[in-house]
Amino acid sequence: GINRGSYIGGSSVHNQRIERLWKDVHRVIVMLFSSIFYFLEDNYGLNIENSIHMFALHYIFIPRINFALETFIQSWNYHSLRTESHKTPRQLFLEGMVRNNLRGLEEVGVDLNHYGIDWEGPAPTD
Repeated sequence: GINRGSYIGGSSVHNQRIERLWKDVHRVIVMLFSSIFYFLEDNYGLNIENSIHMFALHYIFIPRINFALETFIQSWNYHSLRTESHKTPRQLFLEGMVRNNLRGLEEVGVDLNHYGIDWEGPAPTD
């Protein structure tokens, strides 16, 4: 919890799969888009302090980032895991649902089309 002073010293053998996943997300998604953004800054004058530049960047790249993430998610969910008898994460998830007698997923009460939009934030003025 917050302000408990808890931390993990060294590597955790129980988090290896998620740590590997984050490394792959960083390598496949984060590095790609961050290199594009740095390239735009260095070669085409992208200014992250300019609200119109940021609006345009979001308008153009959020759908592309989301598509890249969806593609990554699909490939992750359907790849086999050697340590789990070559079952996929999706198969393991469904087995857990059946084993624990769960019938479905609860809907998240969030409009995902507008998730992450700060309606109270400043509008582009430049």
